[in-house]
Order: sequence, then C-alpha cells, then structure tokens
Amino acid sequence: MVNINFKIISIVTILFFAAASNQSLHAQDAVPYISEKTFFNDRYAHTGVMLNNDRQSEKKNVGLAALYSLLIPGAGEWYAGNFSTGKYLLGSEITLWMSLYGFYSYGAWLKNDAQSFAEVNAGIDWTGKDDKFFVNVGNFNSRSEYNEKKMRDRDIGALYTESSYDWHWESDDLRREFRDLRVRSDRMLNAIKFAGTAIVANHIISAIIAGNSARLHNERLNNPAEQSNWSIGILPLHNGFVAGIQHTF
Repeated sequence: MVNINFKIISIVTILFFAAASNQSLHAQDAVPYISEKTFFNDRYAHTGVMLNNDRQSEKKNVGLAALYSLLIPGAGEWYAGNFSTGKYLLGSEITLWMSLYGFYSYGAWLKNDAQSFAEVNAGIDWTGKDDKFFVNVGNFNSRSEYNEKKMRDRDIGALYTESSYDWHWESDDLRREFRDLRVRSDRMLNAIKFAGTAIVANHIISAIIAGNSARLHNERLNNPAEQSNWSIGILPLHNGFVAGIQHTF
C-alpha cells in the first residue's frame, strides 16, 4: 500500500512540475514583462508573485487555492502566484513520503530478520502469533519461564498452554540480540505514525498559506504597495518533526 502511494505521489509531482514549467514558458513568450515597481516595492519583489501577465492580474479563488494545497501541498501556492513558498511545501511532502516509505521498509526488514533469527535459535513457529508474543519471546528464555512468571502474578489467562507457543533460547546473549532487533523494528514502524502526522500537518499548513496567498494577491490588485510575506519550514526527525511558520508585514 505504501509503495503504491509513493509511486502515485511521484507521478503527480512530475506532472505538476511539467505543467508549471510549460505554463511559465508560454507566459514569457506571450506577455511582455511589466516593471516590478509598478506593483511592488523592493521588499516584496523577491517573493515571486509578479503581476506580469493576464493570469497574475486576475483575482484568485481563495477556497480553490486552499483546496489545491489540501490535496497537493504547493499546488495552491502556485495557483495563487506564490510558488516561491509552495515549492518548499511540495519538497517537504516528497521528503515525508520518502521517509514514511523508508521507515516502513526498514522496519519490516528488521522484523523479518528478528523472526528468522528466533526460528533458528529458539525453535519458534510464528504462524498465528501476535505482537504480544513477539515481545514476550524477547523477555523470557523459554515458555516455561514465562508461564511460571504469570502463575506467580496470578495471571492465568495469559499462560501459553499450547505446544505451538513453545520456545527456548540457547543463551541470554541470543535472546538479547533478538530483543534488540525487535526494539529497532518497533521504533521504525512507530516512526510511520510521526511521518503520517507530519504529512497531514503539511497539507493543512499549505492549505492555510495558499488561501492567504490568494487573499493577499487579490488585495494587491487593489493596493499594489501593500507588503506581506509568508515563509514556512518543516524538518522531519527520527522521532517526529519540527514545523514553523513566519508571516511578515
């Protein structure tokens, strides 16, 4: 599922950049350049929102801009003429999806490696076993040791009574090596949640900025000297992400 989503995002991104480049070339050929000073002061000139063609001189639909970026971060900013900000949001989106795919792939590989290790060194049959059993195998040397602990705790319902749940580590070192693999796998798979949260946040933030970019674009058509600028940064981390927004007037 993750692999399919990653391919879809890649294809959409390529088509998006192709459309943007094509439109930019046609605009340059068809419309003569209009001086920045006619519309903006020097501070706003670097943002990339230039009223130099018919497309940029038209009012933008604020709701449509927000919807575009809610679907694909950066798309609404491009529509509103503020792709200088949108390109970072689009780049963050691609980075986050790549991170999510990497977390999933590496986590699944570690889990499979841990299970194969346990099959060889503890005689475990993983058929029909859940994640809780996966954890218990790394914490106890054998099924009998585990059951004795549960008996002392009077937790009869947690006992493994079927022989298919049997295991026995040849040494504590092997058990600890398995446990380390399991913990690393869990960390990678849990990181998927943080990447997913960051993706959702990126869409929402981009939609907000796109809507404001469209609104400010429309205001500048009536008041070209008005100054305002948005900037954003999203940095994925191994255990979460950091995001920030700056709005200058």
